[in-house]
Amino acid sequence: MFINVPDDQAVLELLRDRSRADAFAQEIISENPIEPGSSYSLHVRDRATELSFVAGGLKAIELSVGTACLCWWALRVSCATFPIALAMTRKKDMTHEDSDMEMYSAGETNEMQVEATVSDVDAFVEALATDDIQIIQATTADVFHGISTSAPLAGHVTNSILVSPIDVLNQDNRCRWFLPHDDLVGALGQIDFASKVVVVSMNMQEAAIVAVALALAGHPSVSLCSFSLTSETIPLLPLHATSDMFVPANVGIATEDGSFDVSNGSAAPDEAHDEAHDETLLKAYTEAHTVVRPLEETEERIIEPEQYQTELFTMPSPLSKHKFLAIARAIFQYSSLVLAPCGVLCANPNSHIVKSTMLESKLKVGPILQEVVETISDLIYEDFHVNESTMAMSSQKWLSDSRDLECSRLMQKINELPQTLITPPAVVELGEMPIDQTLPLIRTMADNVTHVLEEKLPWALKPMPPQTFPDAAVVSEQRTMTWYPSVVYALGYTQGKQTQSKQSSLQVKAKIKAIYEGVKATIADQTLDAVQLQAMADALPDADRAAIAQLNLDTFSSHHVVNDDVFLDERMTEEAQRTFAAKLREGDAASRRQDLGEAVRLYSHAMNLVPLYHAVVVDALTKRAKIYIKLSKPELAAADCALALAIAPYCVDAYAYQGEIAELNRQYESALQNHVLAFILGGSRAVEQAEVIERVSKHVGREQAKDVWADMLKRHDLPSSWLVESYFQSFTRDADAAISSWTASKAAAQQPSADDDETGAFEWRLLCAIDHRRHRRYTEAQSAFSALATTALVGVVGEIQSRVIAINMHASFLYVTGDVAAALDMINRCLELDPTHVNSIIKKAGFLCELGDFELADETFQEAATLDDNSADVYLHKGQMELIMGDYASAVATLRRSITRSDTLAVTHISYGMALYKAGSIYQSLDVFKTALKQFPTSHEVRLFYGDVLSDRVDYGQAMTHLKKAFEFSPQCPLPLLNAGRIFVATNDGSHAISHFEEALRVDARCSAAHLDLAQVYFAQGNVDKAFLHFDSAIETCRFLPEVEDACACRCVATMQLQATNILGVDLRHMLKTKK
Repeated sequence: MFINVPDDQAVLELLRDRSRADAFAQEIISENPIEPGSSYSLHVRDRATELSFVAGGLKAIELSVGTACLCWWALRVSCATFPIALAMTRKKDMTHEDSDMEMYSAGETNEMQVEATVSDVDAFVEALATDDIQIIQATTADVFHGISTSAPLAGHVTNSILVSPIDVLNQDNRCRWFLPHDDLVGALGQIDFASKVVVVSMNMQEAAIVAVALALAGHPSVSLCSFSLTSETIPLLPLHATSDMFVPANVGIATEDGSFDVSNGSAAPDEAHDEAHDETLLKAYTEAHTVVRPLEETEERIIEPEQYQTELFTMPSPLSKHKFLAIARAIFQYSSLVLAPCGVLCANPNSHIVKSTMLESKLKVGPILQEVVETISDLIYEDFHVNESTMAMSSQKWLSDSRDLECSRLMQKINELPQTLITPPAVVELGEMPIDQTLPLIRTMADNVTHVLEEKLPWALKPMPPQTFPDAAVVSEQRTMTWYPSVVYALGYTQGKQTQSKQSSLQVKAKIKAIYEGVKATIADQTLDAVQLQAMADALPDADRAAIAQLNLDTFSSHHVVNDDVFLDERMTEEAQRTFAAKLREGDAASRRQDLGEAVRLYSHAMNLVPLYHAVVVDALTKRAKIYIKLSKPELAAADCALALAIAPYCVDAYAYQGEIAELNRQYESALQNHVLAFILGGSRAVEQAEVIERVSKHVGREQAKDVWADMLKRHDLPSSWLVESYFQSFTRDADAAISSWTASKAAAQQPSADDDETGAFEWRLLCAIDHRRHRRYTEAQSAFSALATTALVGVVGEIQSRVIAINMHASFLYVTGDVAAALDMINRCLELDPTHVNSIIKKAGFLCELGDFELADETFQEAATLDDNSADVYLHKGQMELIMGDYASAVATLRRSITRSDTLAVTHISYGMALYKAGSIYQSLDVFKTALKQFPTSHEVRLFYGDVLSDRVDYGQAMTHLKKAFEFSPQCPLPLLNAGRIFVATNDGSHAISHFEEALRVDARCSAAHLDLAQVYFAQGNVDKAFLHFDSAIETCRFLPEVEDACACRCVATMQLQATNILGVDLRHMLKTKK
């Protein structure tokens, strides 16, 4: 059944207002009584004569397709459950005899699994700040690159990917329609189908065409912006994201003599000006633009880098913009020259691969840029007498708070350094050094680098023979001894004829530092970088360029790291590489469309296209292993991983998939070991791998914790008062809520009457115990409730509700001391007296959560909600359980129910804000915390968790301010100290972190988390003995089973890292960060 597409304005309203789309679906797309179950299509009518171009570069028929795509997207996002397709009919063209009427269709709902969403401006801004979301700009290339002079707006969103709507449509001028599936996948080859995308454009129809094309190609998650990029919407976006966008009409055009006329073109007025008026106006304008900014005139305490470590909760002051830029420029300059010394990019030793440089080869196998930039950054910080904490504060100020354009562009320049070196810019601005000094400078640099290596790292000058293969042609020595520009890096692995040994990170950093020292000694007084030096070298006469090439051969050919990870086989021609890569891409496409059998066949075929045992075959082996895992064939996957490791012993993916196989077989320790190896070999930076390690380690920790927990002595010692108070403050109505504080205090002030019977005495003791608890005399309260519960359980004394209160409170104190099993037993005894006591049911569910029985806990929460659906406590504690389980969407919904029933507890706001943050609603979460700060200005918990969120967003200055306040409000709580210490761990300031953790132990000697944090810092510094002492102390001081599980998991991960030193053959201190 065909549905006519509404006009443009109506379609935009459908897209921006889901209720309108729902209404449209209910009104138009309803069950057809004549043809029940019929399908529906949005119909685009082709007009063969409509070939004139209109705004945006699209033809009228293409605009019609775009409008239909907008409508289809709006209905896809709505609640409509009917299969909806896009259809086009092409009329017969009477001017062509072979023409006939045709119909095209695409996009039936039941054919695609895309998660289609709509992003408004706020959602788009949030996406810009998220690293794993791709921004797609749907526009033509001339507009994207700022070449167009007729477009109302030109340029592109920073870091966006260009996809032209013309490229996803066919070339039939009489009927533009979407390309076939395989062609679409090829046209969208630059898009990562594993990451979410957001599509934006200056033209809504263009964006819709590209969004639908992505959906048709099989992308699982696409969001279409509900706004277009215009001069009105650009100011709503962050400056750093729109710095490359402009209005072409406002761009000045150079005159014939090369100057720019910036006048308004008006003739000079004939009438004389009022000079006094002009002078007054000029004075007012000058005063208005020379007002001192409030931030500048406010006197702030300046904390120098060398001073902040003398105080707790103190971060250094940000650097000035001038110094921050100077440091960033130095990092770019020296990182570029370490990546490409002397600015020369040599060719790959395999002469058949003429389009691939050695730098490109290195970029494919390791995090080369990050390794070099991190090491160079540390050296530059030392030269400028700053540290990572100072730079973190400065980055926050200039990149996030101020969003300074100059600073943002320089940081982007550093991030794009590898591509800049591979594909240098067409125009390079040179410094003042004369070009005839280029060759002497390169010679000096070569001498200085060699001198430093000879003096400090003589082992780096011992040549290592290149990798060889059976039946491979002999490669001439001259071609193998070329100078690889990243000679210092070579993290990969030194290849030998018989054995292979992994170079430690200490060796890598030592070589980076050596090259840095040699380069610095050469250009200490210049601002020359590798790109500029390369440009100058390219401009030299042929004789000088030949001299540089020979210098490279003569000087750097002896570096044994030159040949790391470079496989020399004459048979691996460029054509063979291209064919192999194409077959891998076909396999990847089959994998994306879940055609797993075909993917296996294609990967197997790819292996036959390269020489036997050639290293690149590892790519096909690991990809095939991944498919075998999906097909539930772990034995075949394990065989492929084993073969991959035999060919490339340090293959990251092979270890990762071995970990997956072991996890499927519930061999969690083996799985953890493999995942740790994969993480280390990947440079210890892969966030996804770290999350896998965390997940698997919990399984290992859970198994080990069972035995530890069973042997732990239940001492029933109360923890610090802040922890006890925190538990009791998590209820709006606790078990004793019906008894007023006045009644309890009055009874406690009196002595029991001698005439009172046992019931009377019991009631008086109960009121006294309640008074102790409410006045935070927790030791007395614990003892009193324990005695009351014993009395209530052995005899019929007092009212039933009084006995329920006594047993309930005794169970609560058992819980806060860590004896959860006893607490659960006691709360069950309480429920035997009153099965409908809601507070006892809620507490029972909480105890079950601590014991890991989430299913029964959920049923118990449901029971409590059935008895009292208006209880805020039910939904608060249920939402906290969902937070623990990682079900953030459910937690948000549940906690929203709690806060609408009662907003009097700070913990409700905190839990709701954390759930929103974990669910990805960052700005809404921040608003919740800001509201909580106003409602609970003296709550240490609000400050604590808000600081935690801010530190996660790398806003360390504000985070530290709130953590300091939290500690001032509750000096007996060690958590602010722990979170502050973790900030210094993140800034690689281990000594200051240790100061905070040790202070936390002084505040609370039984703080398990402080021992655990200390253990991890000491382990990262290579102090293994001290680390494991604290790991053991962390386990011994745990109060709850989940704490024991976490401590055991962390200890197990550290143990696995130690075992990795034997597997990889490196010293632990070479694998971990050096001590600071």
